[in-house]
Amino acid sequence: MEVLQLINNILFGLFIALSAYQVVYFIVSFFVKEKKFPEGEKHRFAVLISARNEEKVIGRLVESVKKQDYPSELVDVYVVADNCTDDTAGAAAAAGAIVHRRFSETEKGKGYALHYLLDLIFADKGNEYYDGFFVMDADNLMKEDFITEMNKVFSAGYKIVNGYRAPKNFSDGWVASSSALWFLHECRHLNKPRMVLGTGCTVTGTGFLMHRDIINKNGGWHHFLISEDTELTAESFLDGEKTGYCGSAIFYDEQPVKIRQSIRQRMRWTKGYLQVFQKYGGRLVRGWFKKGGFARFDLCMCFLPAILYSMLTVVVNVIFIPLGLIMQDFTPLAALIYLATALTGGVATFFAIGLITMITEWGRIAASTWVKIRSLIVFPFMMLIVLPCSALGAFQKAEWKPIEHTSTVSVDEIKKAH
Repeated sequence: MEVLQLINNILFGLFIALSAYQVVYFIVSFFVKEKKFPEGEKHRFAVLISARNEEKVIGRLVESVKKQDYPSELVDVYVVADNCTDDTAGAAAAAGAIVHRRFSETEKGKGYALHYLLDLIFADKGNEYYDGFFVMDADNLMKEDFITEMNKVFSAGYKIVNGYRAPKNFSDGWVASSSALWFLHECRHLNKPRMVLGTGCTVTGTGFLMHRDIINKNGGWHHFLISEDTELTAESFLDGEKTGYCGSAIFYDEQPVKIRQSIRQRMRWTKGYLQVFQKYGGRLVRGWFKKGGFARFDLCMCFLPAILYSMLTVVVNVIFIPLGLIMQDFTPLAALIYLATALTGGVATFFAIGLITMITEWGRIAASTWVKIRSLIVFPFMMLIVLPCSALGAFQKAEWKPIEHTSTVSVDEIKKAH
């Protein structure tokens, strides 16, 4: 038992040491206000949506784009119905989007769909027609001033801008609310302080805006790993691009409602991040002590220590606890007490993260007081379930699988729920 405890303490100590700098992020997120930007020049944008069997929700997203307070003549909505077997294309077209259909048995995933869509747009409009491109998921919704707010930061010279990812279905059970809390934590306590401190902000999958220069420099979209957002972030940091965050630009995102969906999603993220680190890790590490090096360090430390810690902790305990019981080095009761003690530390850590996030983001969560309190209670246990399971993503086959989206609420309905 002493050997097992020593190993676990060493692993936990290393994890804390590598993540300790994020305490500064929490302090900044509380006490430093986000910088305000002026209106800036009005730019021409295209909204890119890759959708696979999203007939139920795609219309609501297109509708929310059409209702933006930004000049409508400067915004076009493009949807690529990617390997769809339902009427996603028809629903998107009926809502006012420009729709293209794509079918491929070999090249599956969001990266390939975006590559296909951008090639069609450039062939039709040329490479200079749009100043920037929004990338949205089909289940998202834009608050009416989303593009206006994003344009302010974009006009200040940021080549990639992330929006604020608010929950769309916070009340749809403990899995959805816990997942939403984690994304709120990333926005408020990671990307906001990065923006304030002037380091690079990471792209978080959807709800971001990128300058046409990013696309033109690469000859189109060429990020095809499972976590194409992390790949885009890594390459942008290596190229020294200016990446930012706009906390006043709110979009709504649907979270998985089943534990199996959440685990599968996080396993995919783990696999995707390891793919990115395999491809870019050497250059990222070598760039730690160059200009813009902290952003590269931050990208590595935000994911890799948690993945390795989860994997090693599971492996060590799965091996040592049964071995100790067989060799009678400790009793089953002692093993249970040890596990309970270790889990208590994890519960306390995640409860603190959830509590801080709930305090700072309370007014932006569209749910009743009881639902918010309930989510705070279950959040630590949800994270202790999904994080060790997500580490198994390192050993799974690298493939993208869609998650069904069913929440058909509108922006107005979300606002009424506040």
